[in-house]
This record gives sequence, C-alpha cells and structure tokens, in this order.
Amino acid sequence: MANGEGDVLLPFHEITTRLALAFESGLPFDWTRVDVRSSEYMHFLFDEEIGDIEEVSAEQRASAVETAEHFERVFLDPRPIFQQLRETGKEAWPKSPAELMERLQQPGGAYWNYGVGLYARATGQTVTEQKIRTFVRLCPPFRALLAAIVVAQYDRCIREEILAKLAGRNDIFMAGYLPYSHEFISNDHPQQKALRQTASIALLETRVRWYSEFSTQFALGVAAGA
Repeated sequence: MANGEGDVLLPFHEITTRLALAFESGLPFDWTRVDVRSSEYMHFLFDEEIGDIEEVSAEQRASAVETAEHFERVFLDPRPIFQQLRETGKEAWPKSPAELMERLQQPGGAYWNYGVGLYARATGQTVTEQKIRTFVRLCPPFRALLAAIVVAQYDRCIREEILAKLAGRNDIFMAGYLPYSHEFISNDHPQQKALRQTASIALLETRVRWYSEFSTQFALGVAAGA
C-alpha cells in the first residue's frame, strides 16, 4: 500500500522490519508498496480520548537518552584504536564519509556486515552478502540507514578531530525517512550536515533543506498573490 502525504510513519526500526520481511517473503519486492504508516500513532495524536500525550512524551524522552548514550559508546569506544591506525596510514586514511563508504563496501567489507546485522535483527534470518547487496540496491530506506551508520562512524571514529556538535542517534537515523519525501526540512545544523552527507553517499534524490529556506517560498508566494 502506497503511503500518502500527511501520513504518520512508523519509527525507523519498525519500517526496516516491515521492509525486510516483505523482501524475505519471496514475493516481488517494491519498497514503495510496503505500508509503513502507523494508524496507532495517528489515533493517538488526533483522538483526545486516547492516552496522555505528555506522559508518553516523557517516556519517549527518557528512552531516547538511554539509547543515545549506547549509540555514542558504540562509535566512541573504538576511537582510540582507529586513531592509532590513522597515524600509521595517513596517506590512505579516508578523508570523508564517501571515502569511508568506498572502503567499507569492498567484498566482505563492514558495510555489508552492518546490513546483515540489521536484516537479522528485523527478520531473524542470517543472510549472505549477496542477498544483502540485492536488498540494499532495491530498498533506498535500508540503504539510507546504512549510509547514516557510515556517517556516524566517520564523525566519531575516523575523523581526526571530533566536531563540537554532531547529529545524535535519533537525528541521524531520521535518514530512514529520506526516501519517503522529495524534501526533508530541518532547522538543526548538525542534522542538516549529516543527512546531506547521507543522502549523497546513499544516492538518494531527497533534498535536505533549512526550515527558513522552505518557509520563505510560501511567504514569497503569498506576497506575489497579494
């Protein structure tokens, strides 16, 4: 089922699960036909009789803090090892997420292992690199998440100096939503940078734009109409 404008979509990990299960089913796979809408979230947002949105929001924030800390440790803990390796091979060391992606996509590379891991978590099935390569090619949302992991790894492990502000877990994994829209609007500079890099190396057509830039076009349109 195609997803339409104004729909509330599932969390990125649940979208990944639905897409992977659809691919694993053996039926002809078209990622745009997999329903990733959340009717439960729609009812919760627009039905005043369902739940306490402030209570749920507080729970979500607490969970986000916990998962964010784990996310940072996954990439920051190995950093000393990577930096030692960088000192011994400066000439060949990746100088951008795109260069890191190229290295990781070699046969048997970590990029494909990341994909195998995410796929196994979603389906319970451990698959070959060849199958993951096919899924990555046919499924832009999955490809976007893998590219986001590469960007996060570059910024935290590979880069010589860590930037003062980086896109956090939730911000960078919004990459999973990029293929579902022509334009992604954000007013957060670290997220903007991370998602633009992600869209580029994942070969997505989505344009990541500033909110101010996006809103200005409507102001100009109203002014022209007046």
